[in-house]
Amino acid sequence: MEAFRINRYALDQLDGFHTGYVLLMTDMAPLSSIQHVELYINRLKASTKKFVMYADKLIVQREAGVFPPKLCLLKVSRSIEGTITNLENESDNMLISVLKEKFKTSTGQDLPDYLRLKAVKAINDFVIPGYTALLKEVKNCVDVADDKAGVWKLPNGEEFYNQCLRMETTTSLTAQQIHDIGMREVESLHSGVQQVIERLNKSGDMLLDGGGSIKSNLQKLNQTEKFFYGNTEEERSCCIKDFQSQLAEISSKVDPMFSVLPQSKCEIKPMPAAMGEGGAGACYWPGSLDLTRPGYFYANLTDMKAQNKAQMRTLTAHEAVPGHHFQISVQLENTKLPYFRRACVDLEGNWFNAYVEGWGLYSERLAKEVGFYATEADGSEGYDLLGHYCAELLRACRLVVDTGMHAFKWDREKAVCYMSDTTDMTRSECENEVDRYCVLPAQACSYKIGQLKLLELREKCKERDGPNFDIKQFHDNVLSIGAVPLETLEELLLKS
Repeated sequence: MEAFRINRYALDQLDGFHTGYVLLMTDMAPLSSIQHVELYINRLKASTKKFVMYADKLIVQREAGVFPPKLCLLKVSRSIEGTITNLENESDNMLISVLKEKFKTSTGQDLPDYLRLKAVKAINDFVIPGYTALLKEVKNCVDVADDKAGVWKLPNGEEFYNQCLRMETTTSLTAQQIHDIGMREVESLHSGVQQVIERLNKSGDMLLDGGGSIKSNLQKLNQTEKFFYGNTEEERSCCIKDFQSQLAEISSKVDPMFSVLPQSKCEIKPMPAAMGEGGAGACYWPGSLDLTRPGYFYANLTDMKAQNKAQMRTLTAHEAVPGHHFQISVQLENTKLPYFRRACVDLEGNWFNAYVEGWGLYSERLAKEVGFYATEADGSEGYDLLGHYCAELLRACRLVVDTGMHAFKWDREKAVCYMSDTTDMTRSECENEVDRYCVLPAQACSYKIGQLKLLELREKCKERDGPNFDIKQFHDNVLSIGAVPLETLEELLLKS
């Protein structure tokens, strides 16, 4: 991918230094001593170099005709403007608030005023000017950007996308093959949805219409009040507590299926506001190598309509247990792996996404196998299973839409309409998803391709081992190998 380095967007609405810096300073930086605070202030002062570096990247890419679609850049612009507005509140901006709060929590003392003033000065002299300079270059890009969704428009765009597919799926599957797999998976999942609806109807639950269309029934899931929280702080707190309860439940169900469990704890927290707009419903951030910081499962509570109660269980399985928290923590803690492989999970693309996200989606399926979605009053699978199928539908649609935009030159509107017609998602949710695929070519294909490969490998191991097959051993082997290309994983698993 070195030949295509310039085609990797410097900033986008999902991640980049403009959001990563805030996350680093508010959630990751230790602030339990005067020395820590002094280092924190030094980091504030040192931010200028990074802001300049990313501003320069934007200039170089703009001159080469490389920029995301205009709508995506406008989201970046709004995010930075919101951060600047917050930071200009000297008495209580997010960087000062977390500094005071963490220091008080750790030491039991108020932050000395001289340190607060030093931090405020560093923010005013370095951080705000840095964000302002970055915003200027983002707006310069907006002025020349177009609305084309796919990376086919970039220099050597077709070859670039083929390389993205190879890197993200770690297979030799072509765009056409991936597109076709997606279409087949969508058809299969629609059949599963229909079966659940008919079962609910037979039990006397007539909220959904067994004779209606898949689209109308799925849309009803997003229009029924009982599946959503209110947009209040009290309801946000309730949502976090429900996630915590589900985390405890799934842990008890899947722990017997693993011999090696992570030492690192998993905590559920609201997603920082700077990451909320246009962001995913949730994400996972690994804990530290020395286990002093737990792994964080961030739930996006910016708009509570983004958290459908019927999909929270599948989200918990994917992001936390036995999903990303298990996989990444076990890898971080595996001292048999060389350091560069243990630490190769830094959210900058330095991991094998089909393995990592494939495991996340495999974990959602595993949750079904242990009865995590059997939550109806009679002990059957109903709305929470529908929520799981909706999540799987999204991943299947991604195969179709990602290849559609980047290989077959679909425009944004065609991609949004396909997703809207096929999934439970609202149009605005589909727009956010499609905008994500625009800036992360092929990344969305890794989930389903990775899951299908893991399920295939499990069946191959069953056939090989016969009655001696041990699901715990299979899971331990997959996780102990760590993140590798899927082809390498297959070779190693079938040799073990």
